[in-house]
Amino acid sequence: ADPQTPIETAAQKEMIISYLTDHVYATSAELGVFLNLRPARVRALVGELIAADIVVAEDGEQHRNYRLKA
Repeated sequence: ADPQTPIETAAQKEMIISYLTDHVYATSAELGVFLNLRPARVRALVGELIAADIVVAEDGEQHRNYRLKA
């Protein structure tokens, strides 16, 4: 797999933020379908958004849910 460019990474993060704005909660699988990315890549992107204090993770019944930080 080709490494992501900073522009692609920034665009993908913006798409995650947009998705969470519209849907409130999402799993990495849902975001992966939306972005057409593998779950590992989605988790890496979401991890960066969590580190930046933009997204928070919450444990759901079966999956970890992500949402924008209030």
